Amino acid sequence: MDSITDEEDVKYYLGRMYVQEKDYIKAIEIYKKGLALNPQSPILLYELGLAYLRLNNKKRALSY
Repeated sequence: MDSITDEEDVKYYLGRMYVQEKDYIKAIEIYKKGLALNPQSPILLYELGLAYLRLNNKKRALSY
């Protein structure tokens, strides 16, 4: 059984789309919505940390 739900999957791919467009603020917003569904989602936590890192917010990135 997968640990990611369909809705989390949508948030992951939508967030990745925003990252590819370099819209990291929007990606962070989407990843946080996904984490509201499952706060322990490793893929969303990882991607959220990377998005913060791309904004040069290392302190915030490390918290994820």
